[in-house]
Amino acid sequence: MPPNRRRSSPSPSAAAASSNSSARLATSIPACIRLLPDSSSIAITLRVKPGSKIAAVTELGEDGVGIQIDAPARDGEANAAVLDFMAEVSDSSSNKLT
Repeated sequence: MPPNRRRSSPSPSAAAASSNSSARLATSIPACIRLLPDSSSIAITLRVKPGSKIAAVTELGEDGVGIQIDAPARDGEANAAVLDFMAEVSDSSSNKLT
C-alpha cells in the first residue's frame, strides 16, 4: 500500500520569500515602463536615434529605453521602423503597437 501523502501548506517563511521576490520584481522594473489603467497595456518611453547602421536596443534606464534605428528621420520612415523593431523584439505584431 502506498504511503499516505498529505499536501503541506507552505511555511510562513516560504510565503514571505515568495512575497519578497514579487516585491523585488515589481521594484526592478524601470520607471520608463508603466502599466496603463486598463491593466492589459503598457507604455514604454523610448529614446530613439534614427539613421544608425543597425537597429538595436542601446540602453535601459529609468528615463527611457534607448533604441537606434536603421531608417532616416524623414517622412515617417523612422517611426515605422521603430514599430517594426518593437514588434520584432517583443514577439508581437506591429498592429498591436501604437
